[in-house]
Amino acid sequence: MVLTEATSPVSLPDELPLHQNGVPISYFTVNDFCNLIQELRTIPEIEAYLDARRALPMDALRTVGKERSLYEYYLLNDETFSGCLGPDDARLVSCARAGELCGALERKAEADRYAGLIERVADCLAERNPRYMDGLPEEYQAHFDSSEARKGYLQLQAELCDLRLPGRASLGRRFAESIEKAEGAERPAMTYCSARLDSKPDFVYVFVSGRRESRVELLERARVLLLGAMGILRQTPRYGDRRP
Repeated sequence: MVLTEATSPVSLPDELPLHQNGVPISYFTVNDFCNLIQELRTIPEIEAYLDARRALPMDALRTVGKERSLYEYYLLNDETFSGCLGPDDARLVSCARAGELCGALERKAEADRYAGLIERVADCLAERNPRYMDGLPEEYQAHFDSSEARKGYLQLQAELCDLRLPGRASLGRRFAESIEKAEGAERPAMTYCSARLDSKPDFVYVFVSGRRESRVELLERARVLLLGAMGILRQTPRYGDRRP
């Protein structure tokens, strides 16, 4: 990956290599690549985009500063650059299919909102509440990793970070449904659901949301729910994690 500063689109010299020792080289402006990170959000999504981008003509691969048009083409064409002649051609396609593009961007924004819930969970796992033991009976305290050896939390964080964007959005939607049901209850309530993904058939995800329920009660119910979900893993419905 080569990043450069440019205030306007630039065609780079033909002498610049597109491969080095068998490794493909991609050229971007700093701003364009930061925008791609913001839109694609995950390492697997970025890798998939870069792989698909290699189908562009060589002169397009040496053009920087026009990535927005290419990204829009990618969204409109099932995450491929098949038939794309370059950034200018991509811009014409985006203009001609403006209505479709608007719809695709709206769906993308909604999916990102749900994916953000899972990303928030992963981010929270990086730190620990210094009062995490407050109010917990001794038998519960033994189930928590010590602050000096937080292996379980980091394994969970790594698993969530490994999810591709559609998977995050699918799980986030289910989590949001549980939260909304709990928040809408007039009395203390706990809601829950489970989900599986096509991309991770050996995993089952259990989401629990409580409103004015004690922490100990939620932990005990979550334990029972997780054991139950594992027991009927093959019967838990899977949710697609591919883009529509």
